[in-house]
Amino acid sequence: MMDEPWWEGRVASDVHCTLREKELKLPTFRAHSPLLKSRRFFVDILTLLSSHCQLCPAARHLAVYLLDHFMDRYNVTTSKQLYTVAVSCLLLAT
Repeated sequence: MMDEPWWEGRVASDVHCTLREKELKLPTFRAHSPLLKSRRFFVDILTLLSSHCQLCPAARHLAVYLLDHFMDRYNVTTSKQLYTVAVSCLLLAT
């Protein structure tokens, strides 16, 4: 039996430190996309599609992560192109 809550234990601290180190190595998000204002719409589409296909939440989160980084690195100028990119991100994430 544990004497302390799981979030205050040594294992939780080790997990947090490991995840924090990995997070610091991720590329920085610059938010330079011309369609950044449409991000919410495309995240909602990814959520609806992943729910409809009964995908796990991890796949949805990975798809959003991929979409964010694609939008940050490439100059996608039309919503139609970004819709294709969003669906492709979901496909890759699954």
